[in-house]
Amino acid sequence: MGDGFQLQLQAGSWTLGGPAELHLDLVNDSGQPLVLPLGSFSLGTDGATALAACLQLQDLDGHWTRPRLLHPRGTSFKEMVIYLPPKKAIQVPIVGQVLDVGRFGGLVVRIGGQGSGASEVLLPVCERPAAIPPNPRRLLRFALEAEDQRCLTGPICWVGPHEPIHPSPPTWQGEVHTKPCEVVVRRTPVQPPTVKGHVLLQERCPLRRPLVYQHTLVPSLANAPRRTQDPKAPSRRPGNRRRLRRKAPSRPTGRPQSQGLIGQGEETFQEQEEEEEEEEQSALAQTARDFFRPSNSEPVKTKVGQLPSLSIIHHSTAWRKLPRKLDALADPILLEVAEETSRFCSETTVLALCGPAFRTRTGQRYQDSVRSLGFKVVTNMGSVSSLYTWASLCSCAEHPSDLVLVSTWECVGSCLGLLRQTGALALLRGLLVLCSHHDQDQAQAAAKEALPPCRWRVIPSLAFG
Repeated sequence: MGDGFQLQLQAGSWTLGGPAELHLDLVNDSGQPLVLPLGSFSLGTDGATALAACLQLQDLDGHWTRPRLLHPRGTSFKEMVIYLPPKKAIQVPIVGQVLDVGRFGGLVVRIGGQGSGASEVLLPVCERPAAIPPNPRRLLRFALEAEDQRCLTGPICWVGPHEPIHPSPPTWQGEVHTKPCEVVVRRTPVQPPTVKGHVLLQERCPLRRPLVYQHTLVPSLANAPRRTQDPKAPSRRPGNRRRLRRKAPSRPTGRPQSQGLIGQGEETFQEQEEEEEEEEQSALAQTARDFFRPSNSEPVKTKVGQLPSLSIIHHSTAWRKLPRKLDALADPILLEVAEETSRFCSETTVLALCGPAFRTRTGQRYQDSVRSLGFKVVTNMGSVSSLYTWASLCSCAEHPSDLVLVSTWECVGSCLGLLRQTGALALLRGLLVLCSHHDQDQAQAAAKEALPPCRWRVIPSLAFG
């Protein structure tokens, strides 16, 4: 806790062999921006690993110890820094994995180290494996220490959703830490042998066996679903079954018969025998024709006409004669967002794209979809600094074009603040805020707080989730 600066760390129970998740909240209550240096890390290190290096764990003697930081050999380093705008708050997740390394270190939490050039953080939970309790409990906190007076030079990587406008903002100095939170490490639960045996039994049983017979083998599962009907067996032709049946010997003609059997039942039995004999004779005749068929006679195969099946890429190439990057119908989700964007634009409108989502492949395909509809898109608008440069040049022009801003919900306030600072806010004709479905409420609140002077709309889409 500091002057106008708040930290909060949240953690829960961890499972051995499972993920270990932490949530760090950083709040800037002051009216000045804050720059929090985290240290030097390799080029492939992500922000969660840099934050995990600032964690502290309380040992058995009551001392706070830092985790072990491992750097790859032969790689360059960069400065990892968090930027907090005035009156802003961010939440950064830290996800690792709980491992049991035995006598080499006990229980540790491994964070980072996913790539070949990424740093790795090892947070020891219990250093003596012989003294590990069933569910060990430890105290954990997040601490920042920036006591040196050095200035940030060289390559800088900004952690979090915000990035400063000025090239060299003031650096925060001091020491601050969060309140300690308790972490419980639990063992992996073992399944009972009865349920495991029942699952193996269901995998080995054939599909035609009903589940009612399996319930007799496992009486403990009385509430499991039952299937009383057998699957339908493949049907056979009655002629094939009778063809393989051996003919019973006929009754001798001179055998005396009782008068009680002579009647309607005897006539029916004789009719059935006559029908069976006719079917057997026709089957033998068909077998003879198949056996003595000449070698030059082949069965005639009829050709069935089939229409060619075309995929989406083949459809856009062969039928529309357009490549994938110029076809607006290639991705229906991006086409829906592009059609909503076209409602805010006119023939003289310029689209400005701002946000980290437009640096990805999905963002590039969104730009191609908007260009295919006939609108002009300003390139290199992925960062806030590019928008600041373009707005400064546009405000000095004699006949500037109208502007429609398409931004992600995290940097809406920064983009409108830049337009106000450069005097280009009067050129703004529309604002589109892109977000995922679970961030729709936060995007609505961020757009209302920014107070845009034009019509605006929040577009939740699966493409930017």
